[in-house]
Amino acid sequence: MFDSLIGDRRPLAWVLEFWPVFATAFVSSLAATFLCERVAIRLGLLDRPDHRVKTHREPVAHLGGVAMLVGLTAGLLAGVYLFRRDRGFPREIQWQFMVHPVARGSEESRPRDVGGECPRRVGCYSLGSVLQGLLKETAMERREFVKRGVLGGTGIWLGANLTPAIAGSAGDLTAGDVHEYLRSLGREWIDPENTVDTFKSGRPETPVKGIAVGWLSYFDTLRQSVARGCNLFVTHEPTYYNHRDTDQSVFSFEVAARKRAFIEENGLTIIRCHDVWDRVPGIGIPDAWGRYLGWRKVVREQTFYRVYELPAVAAGELARQVAGKVASLGQTGVQLVGPADRVIRTVAIGTGAITSLRTMIGELKADIALCTDDGFTYWRDGAMAIDMGYPVIVVNHACSEEVGMVELANHLRGKYPAVPVHHIAQKCMFTTVFA
Repeated sequence: MFDSLIGDRRPLAWVLEFWPVFATAFVSSLAATFLCERVAIRLGLLDRPDHRVKTHREPVAHLGGVAMLVGLTAGLLAGVYLFRRDRGFPREIQWQFMVHPVARGSEESRPRDVGGECPRRVGCYSLGSVLQGLLKETAMERREFVKRGVLGGTGIWLGANLTPAIAGSAGDLTAGDVHEYLRSLGREWIDPENTVDTFKSGRPETPVKGIAVGWLSYFDTLRQSVARGCNLFVTHEPTYYNHRDTDQSVFSFEVAARKRAFIEENGLTIIRCHDVWDRVPGIGIPDAWGRYLGWRKVVREQTFYRVYELPAVAAGELARQVAGKVASLGQTGVQLVGPADRVIRTVAIGTGAITSLRTMIGELKADIALCTDDGFTYWRDGAMAIDMGYPVIVVNHACSEEVGMVELANHLRGKYPAVPVHHIAQKCMFTTVFA
């Protein structure tokens, strides 16, 4: 079958003979995909996952079909040009089945089946007529048409699919590019003048050699990043022990001064991705946390909160299920405040330290709240939960956001495939000691 298409020539020679069609389709679709992606991002034309109907892992730029159409058109025009210039093709067209010389309206020229009737092949004659009109009587054997079609299609596919790799090449990527891209994901809610998602060290023009991602920029985490060849660290939480990293008094402590000196000596650029990643739908902190816990059906939500519907279960049993999930994150047990025997059908989660018990009870009407230790005050929230007979599960802040950081690292790998991206794993901040 293959020999019937390429004749007695070797496959390599067969491919190289028609490289202009491949090259034209490849280059045009590559350039069009590159431009369409950037136009879509700039205009906010993104298909964002919602973890309910749209379950893809990351936002996808629209306009890809436009880029493919450009590549298809360019490849077709290149093929037409070559057909018109090529003197080696026979002057009579013999395209069986798919393309047949019916453009001239000759009834005798139509293919016949065994019974003498013209077979019904949907689109057969119209396709032949269109192509013949384009070629204007330029003759071509069927196998020559197949050659150009295969090469042109291959060029279009490669051009569209290799664009992300070229766009994310390590030689051109800067820390500012990564920072601006992450900020663009939160364009709808980020106020550039009032956000903690800023540079904590380094400069935007720094070329990126490798990217490390971690929930907190612990001193040891930064050492691991440097050891892995990364000069850009993306952190979710502060670097210098205060929310905005602006409190200079912290450098009176020797550890803070040593950390800053290490960062500067190793040329490590640190950017924060907090305000963005707390709200990116589908793969951001709250949705990643809920998915990790195995919960799928969202029945109510607010900006930083999700309420999931569950099969009826006792609060104590649900607490055990959550404990089983966070065990791999280094937390050997969870805390349960309130009655263990209360039947639960809905559970509310928050985002990191944003786990207001009053919001979960009063506004979201959940049967149980899953809070973090940084978002739950025992003398205030715990006392109210006990008086109400309302169950609350408490986990470590780090555990609730670690899975979101895995998603962030995966997202950056997909965006910049030519750049090494490492997730520096972190676990529960404390160890439970039993008597």
